[in-house]
Amino acid sequence: MIMMTYAETLDFLQNFAGSGIKPGLQRIRTLLDAAGNPQQAVKMIHVAGTNGKGSVCAYLTSILRQAGYRVGRYISPTLYNYRERIQVDDIWISEKDAARLGSQMRDLMSASRAEDLPSSFEIETAMAFTYFKEKNCDFAVIEAGLGGREDATNVINRPVMTIITSISMDHTHFLGNTLESIAWHKGGIMKRGVPCLVDAGRPQALRVLRRIALEKDVPFFEVYAGESSRISADLLEGQLFSFRDFQRLQTSLPASYEIGNACLAAAAALLLDEKSIARISREDVQEGIRKTRWQDRFEVVCRHPLAVCDGAHNPAGAKALRESVDLYMQGRPLVLMAGIFKDKDYEGILRNMAGTSEHLITFAPSGPRGLQAEQLARCAAKYFPDTLAASSQKEAFCLALDRMDRDRGALLQFGSLSTAAGFSRLVDEFLNDH
Repeated sequence: MIMMTYAETLDFLQNFAGSGIKPGLQRIRTLLDAAGNPQQAVKMIHVAGTNGKGSVCAYLTSILRQAGYRVGRYISPTLYNYRERIQVDDIWISEKDAARLGSQMRDLMSASRAEDLPSSFEIETAMAFTYFKEKNCDFAVIEAGLGGREDATNVINRPVMTIITSISMDHTHFLGNTLESIAWHKGGIMKRGVPCLVDAGRPQALRVLRRIALEKDVPFFEVYAGESSRISADLLEGQLFSFRDFQRLQTSLPASYEIGNACLAAAAALLLDEKSIARISREDVQEGIRKTRWQDRFEVVCRHPLAVCDGAHNPAGAKALRESVDLYMQGRPLVLMAGIFKDKDYEGILRNMAGTSEHLITFAPSGPRGLQAEQLARCAAKYFPDTLAASSQKEAFCLALDRMDRDRGALLQFGSLSTAAGFSRLVDEFLNDH
């Protein structure tokens, strides 16, 4: 095998990214067959949903590690580095291993016809499964990429558990424009006889998921918002809350929606123990949740001046973000920055953030999916009296700082996880200059 360098591996994967999203499982099955079906060697926990997937994966990984297990995690999108998407015990895959596995997949694909070649996501999924097998992971927590039913990760034919987080309107051009249709796609990860745990927040989606579970003879478990209660919340220290018979759980993540995500992970961990899939104590659950770190979910990037970043990129995410703003920003003059993809319901996002600030600076995320700042600003003008389009994220940041009360106010960026790294760099540059 001729080894690619890490840079060549990224170029190789990028060449297949141009094919876009390719639903269906035959290509990934063919590739994994050639690789020896590594996904069958590790206990997989498969997580789908519209919002909260990444947080639930982070909490559950932390709990399993606290219980003494070696845990792989496969996530997307990544925020700061390509290697984030494949981790073992929270350590990213090395450049050397990424290049080696990329080279291996390239060679396995060499006999494929052009029309049968996998997408970049399918190649990465095969790389992740192979890596988790090589590292002798006890468990792997796998985040679905898009939907579930036809997502490459759904090649896992016998997970030990499936989890479906909150369901709302997103990716409607692929998944359909009703909650029922989206739930049908997400529910496709359920497997006969394998326990499934779901966020029971949306009745329309829940009815569909219950029906799929009944058809497939799936042990089905529901988690409701009313089972938890916030005790206290601090923007810098996180939240205390109760859940079922846990009187006091703590998360360092301040976003109001993180309590629901933590509860779903806690319920999943207890179910893994109840089903004798893993041995997890109540103390493991408590400590695992307390130790969880997850970036850019209402994250305080800087304390002075106060700068916060949230990845809300659909109307439901913006509604949840609004709850965090109401919880923590009362009395603080707020300046907003937003960059959103053009295939998102950007008006729905803006509508749910209306009234939180007079000031919104728009910018275009990089790449072909980025919505032009001027178009976003025209839409935003009806919701924010002072709306301005910037030529770049950096200019948006500077304009926002000019409008910001740096002693009492706050700067909040939202609209896409893809812009989080850029925001953090801009904050670092500002702090270095001041």
